Amino acid sequence: LGQIIKLVAETLPCPNTTGQMMVGLMVKPPAPGSVSFNQFQAEEKKVLKQLISRASLMVEGLNSIPGIFCHPCNGALYAFPSVGLPLAAVRKAHDQGMLADVHYCLSLLQKTGICVTPASGYRAVPHKNTQRHGFRITILIKESHIPKLIQEIAIHHRNYCSEFEDSSFSLNKSHEKIKLLKLDHYTLICNSAKTVAKYHIEKLGFKLIRTIDVNTGTVAAGQVDMLNFVLEPPCNPSTSVVVTEGTNDETVFRRYMKEYGEGIHHIAFEVEDVEEAFRVMKTRGIKTTTDVVTTDILTGLKQIF
Repeated sequence: LGQIIKLVAETLPCPNTTGQMMVGLMVKPPAPGSVSFNQFQAEEKKVLKQLISRASLMVEGLNSIPGIFCHPCNGALYAFPSVGLPLAAVRKAHDQGMLADVHYCLSLLQKTGICVTPASGYRAVPHKNTQRHGFRITILIKESHIPKLIQEIAIHHRNYCSEFEDSSFSLNKSHEKIKLLKLDHYTLICNSAKTVAKYHIEKLGFKLIRTIDVNTGTVAAGQVDMLNFVLEPPCNPSTSVVVTEGTNDETVFRRYMKEYGEGIHHIAFEVEDVEEAFRVMKTRGIKTTTDVVTTDILTGLKQIF
């Protein structure tokens, strides 16, 4: 037994000779004109087509389950669905000394035999009082087996949530989704907005739309404590990039940079109804920075952070 354990332990981090040879062939496929090139191309397209079909079926199936949401998989072998759980289940897991997604995945394994990996295994660890969790599931099973798999996950999820459901959680409401119309803008915060904007314009082909100077309240009336350069990307004129600089250490962006550094501060999406989007976010346990919808001082548009 000791020798077998040693063999397995050495195999995991260090691929054997056959595995290394196969990887070598993968990264150096048959060249055009070679005897096996046409066969290789046909087999490769067939495999990729099957992977895409399985991924689409898996994502579609997961999204059909109330309380589970999964983004499309672009060629990956795994899906990472987000799962809404009652707070009672989250707290029960913490009382037992484990994270909520671990508790959920163990239940799924024990009740159905389906083995998935908790999202917390990939450092996706939500706060103990949130209701959004997740897992990773492999998409390498036969396509004909996916409907049965989805059915078993759906039954388990319904039973699991029913066991812990309370007034703070509704399985049907947790399935509500926010329809994103388009990317409106993203904001970069930095020490020198002028320098960063100049780089985007001269090196990356962005176009300056306008500059906006704002007083956010850290300086006297008539003075400016925030500089904004609004830029248009070369490939997508329907969106914009805002390069922002706080002019003193009391501004919100300067305080943010002290903790997190320069970079993207936020990404903004346009929605049909921001009030409805806010309601859905609260229903699904998504944490926001405020308890009400606010108004952007630059554009006058309603917003949620």
